[in-house]
Amino acid sequence: MRLQALAGLERQKIEDELEEKLKLIKELEAILKDPHKVMEVIEKELLEMKEKYGDERRTKVFVSPVGEFKEEDLVPQEECIITLTQGGYIKRMNPKN
Repeated sequence: MRLQALAGLERQKIEDELEEKLKLIKELEAILKDPHKVMEVIEKELLEMKEKYGDERRTKVFVSPVGEFKEEDLVPQEECIITLTQGGYIKRMNPKN
């Protein structure tokens, strides 16, 4: 095949690709201009994701009924040393450390 023919084929390929890209740009601009179309695209993509990844939960989440609790409930019940500084700060230390 002659070089001129190869160059012509390559040029045609590039022109086809350009035409395809311009068509895609027009479609995307039309979607961006219309909020209704944007929502349709979002809904479609979310449904695709749900279909692809929407299987049953594999882990079990256990939520125990939580009653009222006080601040004192958050402090562990263990021996400790409490120190009070002259500046009025309080420090709680484990006696084993």
